[in-house]
Amino acid sequence: MQKHVHRIYAVVLAAFVICGMPAAADSNLSKKRVELPYVPDAAAAERDYHSLLDEIEHLNAEEKASDCRSERFKQARESGTPWNFCRFFASFPPANQAATDENIKAIYGWAPVEAATDAAQQVERWQIQAANGTPYDCDGAVCSVIAKALPRGNGEDVLASCKVITGADGAAIGAPWHCMPVAILAGKSIWTKIVAGYTEIRNRTLGMPDFDLAVISRHSMPDVFSFLAGAETALSSPPLALSPKLERKGSEAATLFGTSQYAPSQVLEAYRPRLREMATVRIEAFGEKQNGLMLIKLSVSTTLLVNTLASTNPDDWHRPNPSQEGDYVKAVLASLRKYLEQSCRQSLWRTSNVITCELSKDAQLPDWALQ
Repeated sequence: MQKHVHRIYAVVLAAFVICGMPAAADSNLSKKRVELPYVPDAAAAERDYHSLLDEIEHLNAEEKASDCRSERFKQARESGTPWNFCRFFASFPPANQAATDENIKAIYGWAPVEAATDAAQQVERWQIQAANGTPYDCDGAVCSVIAKALPRGNGEDVLASCKVITGADGAAIGAPWHCMPVAILAGKSIWTKIVAGYTEIRNRTLGMPDFDLAVISRHSMPDVFSFLAGAETALSSPPLALSPKLERKGSEAATLFGTSQYAPSQVLEAYRPRLREMATVRIEAFGEKQNGLMLIKLSVSTTLLVNTLASTNPDDWHRPNPSQEGDYVKAVLASLRKYLEQSCRQSLWRTSNVITCELSKDAQLPDWALQ
């Protein structure tokens, strides 16, 4: 009788422990909600739209001639003639129809779907893409995806277009980045991000990475692709424990990605409550040779989203606080610095982000190598 009671107690205890554990997160990105730096609402979109209409109404004749759809601007763009700025007039193109020319910057705004070309149908497609989480418009392993933004609690839904890494099965992995809100669904009121105009880019600069690193050697080094292949262990080893993915971008350029998918964070294990992470580390590398020196430069960016292991909302992913984000970037930097130190027989850090291989500490380095 006593053994029978013990068996019943053990079963009840096991059931209690299992039921008390937090539910595992579903790995399907379509079921996640991600925190954006800014989440617009319908009221703000409406103010933006009326401000745009008021601006258009008060244009002078010359400004009204600056139509992006006009032959004048099409010919200017094709011929390379400076044109500075153009604008759209209703019906506006949705954000997904923005020009992909690297010399053009789109100026965005908001409009009701009725005021944008085929916008109602496009928002329906975005809703379907958000519901199934399927990446699209892929360039190698980097694809676009429609994600659901973490709501503001006002009953509105916001969809965002993001970039994401895809795995061998084509599914999204890691943390999405470059997320731009593209639709606001507020009951019967539906707003879409539109292209209000274009401005010409004369001096193009890259987005700011978290940090840059550079390796300089007088002796031959592996090509950029092989050099980055060696760096995979820096990302896959603890505490980062990321899944690496390497892509060749040309003879002297390559990109290494590292992703984690809903895993307990080793980097942030000291924080309480314990955190899960969704992370993407991107290392853009390019090489060049000048005056007998070989340079490989790494530009490193990280995107991190976190959630607590005991969260009652396991599908709500938040941006880390500044301390958490800083600790994660420091861990990435430390892992890569260690790899660079081991990549050559004799290394010396000449600055905080420039390391030389088999060069004397008195060797003069050109300015181009230190920029």
